[in-house]
Amino acid sequence: MVIEEENKITNVRIAVVKKIESYSEIGYSKKVKEECLMLYLNGSGFRAIERITKVNHNTVIRWVKQAANQLPDKNNKSRIPQVGQLDELQTFVGKKK
Repeated sequence: MVIEEENKITNVRIAVVKKIESYSEIGYSKKVKEECLMLYLNGSGFRAIERITKVNHNTVIRWVKQAANQLPDKNNKSRIPQVGQLDELQTFVGKKK
């Protein structure tokens, strides 16, 4: 009885491995991805990109996040400005006559 159970497990493992090997690379081409990112950089919204390229807006959002994570962190704290400028802000506080 133990042998039968092991054979069932082995057969299941073989079926899973064959299924994984049968997957093909289905997805958008690099050109489509670059076009979507370029549209985003030029100010188009996610849903507008979806209408133009027929790529789901959630996919475009994921691509933008992936691209953002690849950018270097350029938070240069060593450059602290020595002089700052504030604009004047005038407000009225109190009662009018």
